[in-house]
Amino acid sequence: IEGASLVTLPLRVADDLTAEFDETFTVSLTSPTGGARISSSNFSVAVTILENDDIHGVFEFVPDSRMIDVEEPLSIPLSVPLVLERFEGAEGAVRITWEAMLRSGESAADDVSVTSGELLYQSQERVKTFSIQITPDTIPEGLEAVEVMVASVTGGARAGDASTATINILPNDAPHGVVSLNSTQYVN
Repeated sequence: IEGASLVTLPLRVADDLTAEFDETFTVSLTSPTGGARISSSNFSVAVTILENDDIHGVFEFVPDSRMIDVEEPLSIPLSVPLVLERFEGAEGAVRITWEAMLRSGESAADDVSVTSGELLYQSQERVKTFSIQITPDTIPEGLEAVEVMVASVTGGARAGDASTATINILPNDAPHGVVSLNSTQYVN
């Protein structure tokens, strides 16, 4: 631009959906025309596009693990498998901690044998299955919703929107009581 002493050069970075680490490139001024000179100290600039599109992953329960209905077991614990998947990028090791509690906010310790745990994903590892053990009891109970949630994520990854799975333990052990007759003979 003739006569200008300062010109802003527009630089547009094209967005994509590819998970990428930091990317750096250099923009340099070369070949001036019209008698202009290029400064010997300020002729280039490094531009860094920061890592983006969740390069380390987003963790969510797969659809089949998000809502599961089970009967309370009669005598031995019931293993309920849950699948936690790493979407988007899969770079680097990531540690996930999970917690199980009743939807009411109360402890699930009376209903499941382990209420918290940890999963370690190696770089490029995308899927892990872990199990929640439903423990039997003889206490009459209505529907109990055990929520298993991603409690924390390390390694630059994050929990996604579907980071809670619900295991519904259906009503059991006669939650509304047992009705019986106390005589075998009736007089009319």
